[in-house]
Amino acid sequence: MAVATIKSTQITNRDASPEVLSSSNIAGAKVIEACGICAVGATDTVASTYRMVSIPSNAKISSVQLWSDASAGANQALTVDLWDTTVNGGLVVKAGFFAAALDPSTRFAAKDATYTASGAGTNLMSGAEKMVWQNLSTVTSDPNKWYDVVVASTVNNTTTGYNLVCKVAYTLGS
Repeated sequence: MAVATIKSTQITNRDASPEVLSSSNIAGAKVIEACGICAVGATDTVASTYRMVSIPSNAKISSVQLWSDASAGANQALTVDLWDTTVNGGLVVKAGFFAAALDPSTRFAAKDATYTASGAGTNLMSGAEKMVWQNLSTVTSDPNKWYDVVVASTVNNTTTGYNLVCKVAYTLGS
């Protein structure tokens, strides 16, 4: 075993000689929050989508949280995806970008969807210091556009309707 001294990007930049200025999205940026609510119908089927909030491509995601007032009987399974806005074609950019399998049936319990998708190519560990566009393998530079955070159903909802709230906290990269 060995004693290790490891520095984050922000600390490495600060300690460099000459000092390197860290991107504002990892060092001292103001947090912006977007919030949306959608009503989920009792008979909404597989592939139903709920466009929750918009985020810019240069956002560094701090937190994606979902809440529902679903009863314990709700049987829907949800993904939290990244889509182009309707103005940009409205198609899915990356299914499961934030989360792959969330259960909305626990009333008012926050569900963390911050890059938790297993096998989606993005996770909190690799995406924590990156902007949204940097977490997309198909994008090589910032497209300077907005994306939608979309919750999608992967199972028919056959028991009850409920409200779904999504809050996304982010900073803006420079």
